[in-house]
Amino acid sequence: MARNQFQTTPGMIQATALVIQAEAPPQGLFSALQGFNHFIRAVIDVGTGARMVTCKFPASTDRWLVPGQDIPVWVDPGHPEGMLIDWTAIPPMRDRISQGDPALVDPITGARRVAAATGRAPADGDWGNTPAAHRRAAVQQHLRANPPKTGYRRAHVFVVSKRPKSRSDGTENGTVMSTDGTSEAVLSVQPLDRPPYALFVARFKLPNKRRDLISAGYPATVSDTDPADVRVQWDEVAPTAAQVNIRLAEAAQGAVAAQQQMAAQQWAAQQQWAAQQQWAAQQAAAQGGHPAPPAGYPQPGYPPAGYPQPGGPAVTPEMRAMIVANLRARLAMVTDPGQRQALLGHYNAMGLQITEQEMQPPPGA
Repeated sequence: MARNQFQTTPGMIQATALVIQAEAPPQGLFSALQGFNHFIRAVIDVGTGARMVTCKFPASTDRWLVPGQDIPVWVDPGHPEGMLIDWTAIPPMRDRISQGDPALVDPITGARRVAAATGRAPADGDWGNTPAAHRRAAVQQHLRANPPKTGYRRAHVFVVSKRPKSRSDGTENGTVMSTDGTSEAVLSVQPLDRPPYALFVARFKLPNKRRDLISAGYPATVSDTDPADVRVQWDEVAPTAAQVNIRLAEAAQGAVAAQQQMAAQQWAAQQQWAAQQQWAAQQAAAQGGHPAPPAGYPQPGYPPAGYPQPGGPAVTPEMRAMIVANLRARLAMVTDPGQRQALLGHYNAMGLQITEQEMQPPPGA
């Protein structure tokens, strides 16, 4: 873990890193103490492979980072864990807002960059067909179906960053830092049929049980004459309990789809194996002995290396690579070791022999 005291050393070069995890600096009582051990996580690749690096540093109340943002750094290619953030090249947050920093105006693209960098991109590469994309589309449909009062227009709002604040949690733990309550926040405001923009709000409060847990964003209205007059319509936000149920339903649908896809892959493998067996029998009958490899396959031996052997599943290297990629994407959302082993077991029952190591994101992903 790098402690970001900006003192470059010989061998360091300038580079760009992608912020994967970051929090706004704390605000209120004990904020200085809480902010001393501030940290971010970023991915950087300077020709030695993508690496996740954690930087620890005292928080700044006017300069902070958000996930999905590119940042200038100094790094030794041989020791990327010592990466240093070049804070002098990062404008204050309010300046970035006024300049329309893309990471603040469009946090969805930033979230997708983070997902891609951490091996959680959609298996088919279609970002518009993810559950989160469907949830955001539903909010857009709701906004268009429910016009605002005169002088306002509907807008889709996302909380890009919100400063945690000291509060009592009502238990023996005493005072804690939390983003509940009123504190400074950076919002992405996306009015219907108008360009989006970032907005700094000095006092933004998330009502109890109305936090966005499903990356859908918040329905809001914005004044036609004052872009700072943004009003989130909290009564139109699904309660957190309902949001949890949505996620559970989506997970169940995903499990059914996974089972259906697995069955289709097994059927395709069986069909291909049956065709190969038929071909082999025809060749043996025609030649009066063992079948010769078809034209174009390496000699000697058939099937060629990497192809299924007699008695095993008929899965080519290309098909196996596709199956492994699909399974890797699926297991990225499964943290329970038993469930992971069960899913692997289903595939290995086909004779694929997929290992847990293959389920890790490939280098550079």
